[in-house]
Amino acid sequence: MLEQVLTRYIEAIIFQAVAENMSSEQSARMVAMKSASDNAETLIDELTLVYNKNRQAGITKEISESSAAQRRYNRAMCAAFLPSSLEEGCLRSSGVVLCADHHPRLRRTPPQTRRETEFGTCS
Repeated sequence: MLEQVLTRYIEAIIFQAVAENMSSEQSARMVAMKSASDNAETLIDELTLVYNKNRQAGITKEISESSAAQRRYNRAMCAAFLPSSLEEGCLRSSGVVLCADHHPRLRRTPPQTRRETEFGTCS
């Protein structure tokens, strides 16, 4: 009888050790997966930021190139149709070509205190 109890006791200790080992392994796997998931989220956030910065830089470059092309076009049109004595200030960097001070068809009656046109102001 004592021999059977001792055998069952040793079996229980061995079973407990095996169960704790399996539980510990599963816990370690869970911790590793949590760490990998957190690292992946951080990497995704960093790559998203880099992607958005590059996309924004590309958009800004396209807008800048488009604005420069519009300014060149406006200068060419102004030079082709207006006297060459016009000031450079008549060409606004945002794309408005003419000011009322230098183009009679754009003058308003009575003259405004600010140099305004239907396109905007000449500054």
